Amino acid sequence: MSTELSRSLYAKIEYISCRIIEAANGSTLFLDEINSLPYVLQGKLLTALETKTIQRIGSVEYIKVDFRLITAANRDLAEIVALGEFRADLYYRLNVVNIYIPPLRERKEDIVPLANTFIEYLEKQYDRQKILSNKEYKQLHV
Repeated sequence: MSTELSRSLYAKIEYISCRIIEAANGSTLFLDEINSLPYVLQGKLLTALETKTIQRIGSVEYIKVDFRLITAANRDLAEIVALGEFRADLYYRLNVVNIYIPPLRERKEDIVPLANTFIEYLEKQYDRQKILSNKEYKQLHV
C-alpha cells in the first residue's frame, strides 16, 4: 500500500472514530473487538478517555465529551498487551470491570433458551408463528 493511500485511510479512520466518540457524548459507547483497533487509534481513544476531549482533523479546537465506554474483545487483552499489539496504558484504563462470557460452544445448555428467545422476538416482529420440530430441537443440542 502506498504511503499516501495509507495516510488517507488513516485520516478517514481517525475522522470516523472522532465522530463516533462525539456522537456518544452524554451516553454509552460500545466498541466491539477493541483488540482490532489500530495501535495509533488506541492512543487517540486513551487521550479522549483521560482528557474527556477530542480534536477533529484539521481543527485547533478541542471538543468536550462525556461518555461511558463498554468494550468487548475476542482475544485476551492481557495476552496481546504482552505481545506488544495493544497499549498497556489503554488496557489498564479499560480493565475496570472485567466480565468473562464463555463462547456459546462452551455453554451448549444456553442454545435452546436463546433460540426460543429469538424465535419469540421474531414472531412478534413479523407477526408469524414458528414452532420448531423435535428434529430441529435435537439439532440444536448437537
